[in-house]
Amino acid sequence: MRRWLVLCGVLGASAPAWAQDLVVDGTTTTLSGVHTYDRVLIVNGGVLKVAPYDGSAGSGALDLVANEVLIDPTSRIDGTGAGYTGVSSSAGNGPGGGATAGAAGGGGGHGGAGSDGGFPNCATAAGAGGASNGSLDGVAELGSAGGAPGASGVSGGAGGGAVRIDAATVDIRGRIEVDGLEGLVAGNDEGAGGGAGGEIVLIANRLYCPGVLSARGGPGGAGRAGQGGGGAGGRVEQWSDEIGEPCTVRVEGA
Repeated sequence: MRRWLVLCGVLGASAPAWAQDLVVDGTTTTLSGVHTYDRVLIVNGGVLKVAPYDGSAGSGALDLVANEVLIDPTSRIDGTGAGYTGVSSSAGNGPGGGATAGAAGGGGGHGGAGSDGGFPNCATAAGAGGASNGSLDGVAELGSAGGAPGASGVSGGAGGGAVRIDAATVDIRGRIEVDGLEGLVAGNDEGAGGGAGGEIVLIANRLYCPGVLSARGGPGGAGRAGQGGGGAGGRVEQWSDEIGEPCTVRVEGA
């Protein structure tokens, strides 16, 4: 019987025997979309980066199907800031994009709602945080971007990317990170909202994970004229028939 562990911020086919290996050994490799391998080995300080969202299908997300996935303690999959992008002087992209208003943008939403922007004297309306969105359905989704202050010329922080791994054996001793980015601060000290964390989905027959899965929201830009709202945390799903050790999970909002 398949057991599951799901956490959020507030089933699997193995690869065919003929598939090639992906070995990231002390280097950095950038991918997005769906890829099938026999083995995925990320070792000796290797980094597998998720290509950032650019509006094209599959960008900002990485879906690995394999017999075995190993990330050693020195290595990681990095999807930080690879999700929905901020827009200069406007609301953030994505279903939970932070709003724009006055001198402080709202934080992006995902696993929870983003935080509203704020002002030191509370006298001016600020951008509202984006709404929570998505679901716990085994599909990894991008985090939404924070909103920017109006006419500021800066953008809200990008959301975290999405990583999905479907393998017979998953062994994560390093990290998978899909955190949102911090909102920028304009030259006039207006703060943009932070991006929401993305999503990580692990589907395995055997899961061993003394490593860390992180889908944290990015902080809002700390301007003196306006404080951008923090991004919400994202989601993490761990599905497995045998869990040798579940991952340490970080899904805090900022």
